[in-house]
Amino acid sequence: MRRFNSNKRIICYIIVALVLCCLPSVAGAATQLPNDNHTDTDDYCMRANDVLVGLSEFASMTQTELENEIISQSSFQFRIRTSSLPWSEWPFLTSGYSVDFSALQEAATTTGYPIVVTLPPISLSTPSYITFRVFVVDDLPTPPPVFQVSYQFVSVTPGKDLPSSILMLKPGDTTGSAGDVFTPPATYGDCGGNGVWTFLGWDVPSQTVVDHDLLFIGSWAWHTIPEYNVGYQFVSTSSTRSLPAEVLALCPASATALSGTLVTPQTAFDTVRGHAGYWEFAGWDLPAQTVTNHDLSYTGSWDWVTLHYSTPTPALTPTPSPAAASSPSTPPSASAAPTPDAAPAPTSWSLQVITNDDANNNENNDSNENTAPAAGGGLKMMIALVLTSIVALQVVGIASDLRVLKWYNAKKAGMRRTK
Repeated sequence: MRRFNSNKRIICYIIVALVLCCLPSVAGAATQLPNDNHTDTDDYCMRANDVLVGLSEFASMTQTELENEIISQSSFQFRIRTSSLPWSEWPFLTSGYSVDFSALQEAATTTGYPIVVTLPPISLSTPSYITFRVFVVDDLPTPPPVFQVSYQFVSVTPGKDLPSSILMLKPGDTTGSAGDVFTPPATYGDCGGNGVWTFLGWDVPSQTVVDHDLLFIGSWAWHTIPEYNVGYQFVSTSSTRSLPAEVLALCPASATALSGTLVTPQTAFDTVRGHAGYWEFAGWDLPAQTVTNHDLSYTGSWDWVTLHYSTPTPALTPTPSPAAASSPSTPPSASAAPTPDAAPAPTSWSLQVITNDDANNNENNDSNENTAPAAGGGLKMMIALVLTSIVALQVVGIASDLRVLKWYNAKKAGMRRTK
C-alpha cells in the first residue's frame, strides 16, 4: 500500500491523470489518496480518505475482498463527540455503521465513485453521513490491435460470373494481430459442367499483419469444353432381310458428349421374334471410346436366326411270310398264328437352326419380308411327297395284314371239314 502525503486536491488530480495516461499495465492493491473528507456533526467527528483502484483488482479479487481493501485504504475514523472530554480523548465508533458500495463500477473514472458511510444517531434524530470517493483506473494490459483478414474470388472471364459452387470454396474471413502471417490455399481443383473453372492463383501468396487489414483476391478463368455428337445405328447382317421396326426402336438415341468423356454404348438387347425365327444383337463395330476432338458413330449389327423344321423318313414295316401248310390232322399251333404288325411310329419333327444366308439361302421367309414364291412352292411339294409316302406305307401294311387274315380263315375252314 502507498500513501500520498500531500493534502492538496490539485495534486490528487495530477496523480490520477498521470496514472490514466502513463500507468504501466500492472495490478496493484487499492491505494489511499490524500484525506480531504472531513465532516463534523453533533454526534461525530468524521474523516475518510479517497482510494485509487485499478481494474486489475476487479479481475483478481472477489467483491468482498475488494470492498474490504477499499475500507482499509480509506482509513476512515469516527470519533464520538463529547463535551466532558478533550478532543484527543473522544472515543472511536468501531461498529454499528454501514458502507454503501452500490455506486462503484468496474470502469475507469477520473471523478471517482461515491462511497457513503452511514453512522447511527446518538443525540440527533437522523443518522450522520460521510462520503469518500473511489477512483478507478485502467491498469490492465492493453490488447494488441486486431485487423481484419478477408478473402475474395473474382472471375477474369468477361461475361462469366462465378457460380455458387466456386464461391463456397472461398476461405472464411478472420482476424489477426501484428506479426501474424496468413497464407491462403495455393490451388483448387477445376470445377464446371460444359466447361471448366480453373483457379489462376491469389494476387499475393501470403501477407503479414502490420497495422492494417488484409485482403486476398483469388482469380478464376472459365474454359469452355467442346461438345461432340455421339450417334448410333442398327444394321442387318442378312443380305435378304432388313431390320423390322421392333428392332430399330431399340437403337439408342443420339446425344452429345464433352471432349474427354468416355462413351460406353449399351450392349444388352432383348431378342426380337419374327416369323419362323428371331433377331439377335451381334455387337457394335467399336468398343467404348473417349471423345477426342471428333464425333463418334456406333453401328450395331443384328443377326437373323431361322428356325427350320424337318420330318425324318419313317422305317418300313416288314410284311410277315405266310406260315407253312400243316396237315389236316394237325391243328395249327398257337405259335403259327400271325403276329399283328406294330402300329406305325408317329411322325416326329426335329428343329434345325440356320443363321444368316446358310444352306444356299434356303430360308423360310415370310410374305412380309419379300419371300420368293418359288421357294415356298418347293417346300409345299416336299411336304406333299412325305405325306404321300407315309400313306403308301400304311396301305402296304394294311394289304399285307388282309392277306394273312384271309389265309388264316381258309386254314380254319379246312380244319372244320376234316372233323
